[in-house]
This record gives sequence, C-alpha cells and structure tokens, in this order.
Amino acid sequence: MSEQALRDYVEFSDLVQREDIRLCESVHRGMRSRVIDSGRLMLSRERGVQHFQSLVYRFLSNPENA
Repeated sequence: MSEQALRDYVEFSDLVQREDIRLCESVHRGMRSRVIDSGRLMLSRERGVQHFQSLVYRFLSNPENA
C-alpha cells in the first residue's frame, strides 16, 4: 500500500468514526428525552447493522452450527 493510499484510508476511517460518534451522541440525547424507551434500527441509515444481525440470528438459530 502506498503512503498516499494509507493516508487516504486513515482519513476516511477518521471521518467514519467522527460520524459514528455524532450519531451515537444524538441517539443518547434522544433516549435521555424519555420520549421513547426503545426502538428499532433506523433502516435508512443502519442497513449494515440489520444485515449483520440477521446473519447472526440465522447462524445461531441453525442447530447444525452448534
């Protein structure tokens, strides 16, 4: 990997982490408001999480995986 490619990757990773921090802080503020006490994923923004959770569920619910 070239030095520039590595710098680009680190910059992109930092950007994603900063975005995640802002989203998590926003969710925590919303949860503290007590308007809702739980809820589903925000599917318009969390498709990757939904996909991962469905894979985990499928794996754990299959007796052949035990």
